[in-house]
Amino acid sequence: MSKEAILSLDIGTVNLKTLAITTYGKQLWLSKRNISKTQTPRKLWTKILNEIMEIPSSIRSNIKVITITSHGPSFVVKTYDNRENIEPYYKQISNVNVKSQLNFHEIKLLSIVNNYNVKKVKWILGLKEYIAYRFTNIATYDKLELREKELRKHVKELESKIFAKGHDCMKPIGYIRKSLSKKLGLKEKVSVIVAPTDAICSLIGVGCLDIGCTNLNLGYTVTLLNIANGNSKNECDVIGYLLRKNVSLRIDSVIIGHAISFAKKVFSANSSTQINNDLSLIIPMIRKGMSYKTTISAINISHDFTYAKALRTIITTALLYLSLNSTDKKLGKIRLSGGLVSDEIAKLVSNIFDTEVQIPKNIESSVLGASFIGISYLNNEDLATTVKRNVEIEKIFTPSREETVKYSKYLEVFRKIYDILVEAFLN
Repeated sequence: MSKEAILSLDIGTVNLKTLAITTYGKQLWLSKRNISKTQTPRKLWTKILNEIMEIPSSIRSNIKVITITSHGPSFVVKTYDNRENIEPYYKQISNVNVKSQLNFHEIKLLSIVNNYNVKKVKWILGLKEYIAYRFTNIATYDKLELREKELRKHVKELESKIFAKGHDCMKPIGYIRKSLSKKLGLKEKVSVIVAPTDAICSLIGVGCLDIGCTNLNLGYTVTLLNIANGNSKNECDVIGYLLRKNVSLRIDSVIIGHAISFAKKVFSANSSTQINNDLSLIIPMIRKGMSYKTTISAINISHDFTYAKALRTIITTALLYLSLNSTDKKLGKIRLSGGLVSDEIAKLVSNIFDTEVQIPKNIESSVLGASFIGISYLNNEDLATTVKRNVEIEKIFTPSREETVKYSKYLEVFRKIYDILVEAFLN
């Protein structure tokens, strides 16, 4: 059996995940390193190299492909004085006045341009494209996330700043530099593939390939990504491109990491880790367009409020928000992934969304999805075949009628609070 391996990197908001996996799906290595305090691109690059060097040499010597995904859209800006800055996706977006419809990646890019003196900018790369550039010395942009023709209508100066070479997420942009390959203990030529952003890789990693299949990724950001229909003609649709199907995606997300960090500091922990059914509500996340405000004030809190209760409250609020904004979606089944997944949370999701919930055997879906792209390339097979062969469902949960009725009432309470606050704060 082949010993060839794929090395995948998932650069998240909090953690860097490194996965080595064989072409037949056997996991050889998985590590998770906190990078939340990493402020510069160069320090991030150094941490990535250090993580790779932690992998046993017997595994490194068999790596044939490196695939890279990251939270997005995040960009790295390099100025002519050789300064490099990370512009993260969650940083407030300045006003971007455009007549045509742009996606989040494009609006974020134009916002960054507006915040810089373009004449001082040497280049701008997506975060995953930046890491690929450090591996290969080849600068690229994701032509499925950024539409060159559309963007040039708004900022002509971008022509030499980002549009060096387009990549399509399924093919290598090039090979790792020889000197770096030798330093890392890699043999022969190692290809580098820049995968889609982490939310889309997560969808691939849990095996959601059918219309109505939804991935709920529970981490620092709770992300709901759904394959909505099969009639889209959008050429910039990533999953449709990867699977050679005309499908469209629906996505929404809520950042809960700050609230969880706050809860850990404020609420006492006790010996009980059981999450009971008492309901408290956090004032809902107020969002409008690409700008949003998050308030973590809570109501209906008892004197013995614990971290376990706070965690359930935060997650429940995020799920109610996502449910409120997905009433027009066809959610046939939901597959969970991410560090907050548990049986208790799966039951909660099933009851709030009133649908079947599945937990895959491997919940590290983003880095796994990036790996599947590498496996597909090395095995010269279509991505759907790779995914279906390697994704295994471990647990299935179905909704309780009594609980779904209860949470439908909670949702109405949430809706009223949300509507009032939106009118008060945003209008």
